[in-house]
Amino acid sequence: MRASSLDRSSRSSFRADSEINRVEVPSLKNLCLDVIAKNFDLFITKCPRCDEEKYRWRVPRPESSIISPIADMIFKELGERRLLKWKYLSLFSTRINVADVTGIDLDDLAGSLSDGTIKSLHTLKLYRLPMKMVTKLSDMRALGQLQNLQYLDIRCMPLDSEGLSILVKNLRLKHLDITETMVDDISCLTVLRNHLNVLIMHQLDVGQDDCFNQMLLTILELKELRQLDVSNLSYSSPSRVEAVDALLEPEQLPHLVHLEMSGNPFQCTLRDLHILIRNKKNLKYLGVAEFSKELLPDEYAVGRLATKYSHIEVRSKHGLFDITAWLNKDLFFQIIGGLSETEVMKRLETFLKTRDILFNGTLVQLATAIEHGHYLPPSLFEKIMDILEKDFEERYELHKAVVLAICARLVETDCEDIPSGLLQRMLNYTQLIIEEELGCNSYICSSSISRNSSDSSESNDCDEKLDSQLEALVSADSVIRSTDADNDFDEEVTGGGINGFGSVDEDGDDIDINYLYVTYCLKSLRMFYCLGRVVLDNIRICRGIFKSLQYVRSSTVKTCALLLLSVVFDRVSELFYQFESKCHKELSPSEWEEICSEISYVQSLIQCAAETYISRYEMEEWLAVHGVNNFPYLRQFYEINIGDFDVLGTLKEFISKRYQVCENFVNSGGLEVCELILENLDATNTSPEDEACLREILQIPRSYGLFDA
Repeated sequence: MRASSLDRSSRSSFRADSEINRVEVPSLKNLCLDVIAKNFDLFITKCPRCDEEKYRWRVPRPESSIISPIADMIFKELGERRLLKWKYLSLFSTRINVADVTGIDLDDLAGSLSDGTIKSLHTLKLYRLPMKMVTKLSDMRALGQLQNLQYLDIRCMPLDSEGLSILVKNLRLKHLDITETMVDDISCLTVLRNHLNVLIMHQLDVGQDDCFNQMLLTILELKELRQLDVSNLSYSSPSRVEAVDALLEPEQLPHLVHLEMSGNPFQCTLRDLHILIRNKKNLKYLGVAEFSKELLPDEYAVGRLATKYSHIEVRSKHGLFDITAWLNKDLFFQIIGGLSETEVMKRLETFLKTRDILFNGTLVQLATAIEHGHYLPPSLFEKIMDILEKDFEERYELHKAVVLAICARLVETDCEDIPSGLLQRMLNYTQLIIEEELGCNSYICSSSISRNSSDSSESNDCDEKLDSQLEALVSADSVIRSTDADNDFDEEVTGGGINGFGSVDEDGDDIDINYLYVTYCLKSLRMFYCLGRVVLDNIRICRGIFKSLQYVRSSTVKTCALLLLSVVFDRVSELFYQFESKCHKELSPSEWEEICSEISYVQSLIQCAAETYISRYEMEEWLAVHGVNNFPYLRQFYEINIGDFDVLGTLKEFISKRYQVCENFVNSGGLEVCELILENLDATNTSPEDEACLREILQIPRSYGLFDA
């Protein structure tokens, strides 16, 4: 679905300039690797003395082997071609990346280690490697025998503190990455105090408050650390950690060059940051994104911090020095957290390579800054689009939050300074996002609301985890709010539904992170219509609108979709009268024919009308009598609150447009549903306008000669 939703011609043109007239001639090395990979079975033979199925290189002498870096290049080539199997691992003794190996778990890996591998392996990447709980500890003991191992990556594995303790007991690691594992106690790492240069433990599941202090005390014992990543956007200490005072001392972690602590797990204050910068003479990078407003109440404080330490003299135990001169010596000092154009791009480029969740968080913060009046020029958005368009299909999950920034820029500021070409790119990107979100029911609908959904699969675990992290990242204070006029509109039509991540409408309507992306896509599309400076594909937009109405249960999303639909139908509501002259974009006859021929479109509007005026209990009783199979589109039925939006008027307008729509309305049981709504209106004393509109709807089929209404 994702591949089909992309504009392949536009993506091809993006790379056209660099591919024209370019002829690549393979090097001799690549030719050799190609021959070896294609004929790999000719270069290996089964080990005659091994009980298990293992292989060795087919070389003249049994004691000979193919050494690094040649073996490493062959390993990489086989991995890229998906030809590696776990039984081949004994052939490679220095670097193993299990991401390149098919059909392997940790037990297979531990059992395939040859004597040569145990003695020589120095790089091991086990990212997301499956692990059997029954053999977990024995596997850790096996890996702990790797005598020369220096680089270990065990991200996103079910490794706990006990397993880590067994693993590192006899190792002399220089680089360790335990990101997103189950480790909550790192005291075992003190055995690496004289060896470890890099420690990355992003997003550890630290559940106990007292763990943060003990964690920092352990870190301070790792005297050789050059790079430290303790960023955590889900968990942080409830108060400033006592060991922070020790961290600030000049003699602690004296070699530290790179410190990433976004999310502020130790609750450092702004004063702490000043002292830290002054006392860590080798520090070149400091990541302090997403600090809480309680500790950094001024959201621009970090930006000013960067400015201050780039231009003034700072006194330290080593005397006076000018940081500007220091920067000019290539010992540049980055403080990630500012909101200038330069700082935003610095953050995006850094996090795109290192932290997906922080990449999204930066875009959310960017949208919030715009909403608070911080002007960001079109050139910034052009750079963002350049980044995003390159790898949309491969890294789609990183890019959804950009619609928040696009929407904020369209709603909050005058867009006259944005070139039409850039607006068109922003429009296309918004359409791609909404198509991705609505193209997979399992992604926008839980098992309780999707007609074809099943229980969550493992393939969605990563998406759900990212979204839950982003939801935790964005507090109620940092959510984009619209302009006053738009706020009035939101409150009137949704009860103030568009007010935060994970929030709840007055009617109890959940607005989770996925629904919010759809909401801002729809709001952005409405603004593109109002601008009148871009080429709009009415058919493509209608497809997204009706899928929103059909598959998403949120009142907020459905209200935004209905409002956009009224704009597309050239029925601008009085709430947007000021844009009426710009929004006049009538559909062509061919567009109308295509929209009117789709029966699910009119069914979506019937469903919205029913969900607005009929309770779920009443609908269940009614379907039990009339047969749920006769109304399949009403199987998943939710009450919604769309305020004063005239959904009945929209339905009447739609079925009045073409004979085909009216016929689809009748064939879908629209008359029966409208009669039920009319009965409900009589019981609830709803406005006479609604009753009159319903009676007009019931008469429309007669005017077409379809039904004796």
